[in-house]
Amino acid sequence: MCKKLLTLVLVMALVGSVSAAINWNGSESTDWNTGANWDGGLVPVDGDNVYIQGGYPRYPILDVETAALFQLWMPHGIANLDIVAGGHLHSTQIAMTWWNDPTIMTLDMSGGQINGDGYGDFYIGTDPGTTATANVSGASLVDVDALLFGGFAGGAGPLRLNISGTAKVKCLRFIPNAEDMIVDVSEGGVLQVAGDHFDEMLDLLMAGKITAGGTMMDVMIFTTGEGESMNTFVVPEPATMMLLGLGGLALIRRKRA
Repeated sequence: MCKKLLTLVLVMALVGSVSAAINWNGSESTDWNTGANWDGGLVPVDGDNVYIQGGYPRYPILDVETAALFQLWMPHGIANLDIVAGGHLHSTQIAMTWWNDPTIMTLDMSGGQINGDGYGDFYIGTDPGTTATANVSGASLVDVDALLFGGFAGGAGPLRLNISGTAKVKCLRFIPNAEDMIVDVSEGGVLQVAGDHFDEMLDLLMAGKITAGGTMMDVMIFTTGEGESMNTFVVPEPATMMLLGLGGLALIRRKRA
């Protein structure tokens, strides 16, 4: 479905040479735009490489629009990032859990947006011992180029993306050697993948990688549009159909062998 993995590895390997590293410390508050919450007293600016790691007293609650970051890393330890109404995260790369040590990372979205600028990859989980959960709920929107699950060395997980908001991606990729990884689309949720990926989504559903409220029995997969405007949707059946305003089953196209 996508060929983003090599690009991601190369970009991460070169991060240190192309952007400033800005570390969150949470020493004063949860406010993103308070300089004292960042090492060096500087709020991240365009092109910076941001780290949100475990071991600090407070973690950011994002309710403002960030600069256009090069990358946001949540690499190790126990840490979280909350994005609420008014929050707007711009980053060419977002990586939850990267280094090979015990890691529990949580991204909670009760509103706001994540936009991938440039590469626009959102990477959930990598090495053994890592656990990552991203919750996209309410009016939240995730709009990225690629959503990538899994680890290079195997053993990562559990990895979860829970969608009751909207996630729009051009590419969804599960790396086989991460065993425990699930995208759950619950009531009100929409997963939209650019292009015709009905068969791939169906395979992921049958493999238990895509669920609705924890079950594979209530998932609807369909495509709309033609050519470059075609999209594949995964929604919980049938309530989200009405939310999408698609006018009923006439617009559903199921590919047949």
